[in-house]
Amino acid sequence: VNAWHAGSPALLGPEPGFRELRRCDLDYIEVSTADEAIAAVKRLKETPGLHRAMVENGHERALDFTAERIADRWVEV
Repeated sequence: VNAWHAGSPALLGPEPGFRELRRCDLDYIEVSTADEAIAAVKRLKETPGLHRAMVENGHERALDFTAERIADRWVEV
């Protein structure tokens, strides 16, 4: 969520919480090792369209995690 707000593609580990939030491959790139992280960074550098698409997707996803939206969810609970 922080990466989405920051406008940065996210490289995340295989955590259940991250997987729960994931809607599509543009949400983040899952990595388990340092080699996978390096490969993901290279892929993003070599594929500017992917980088741009992940940033744009992140901006959209971040809208669900503004202070106002989170407060609305707490009121529902």
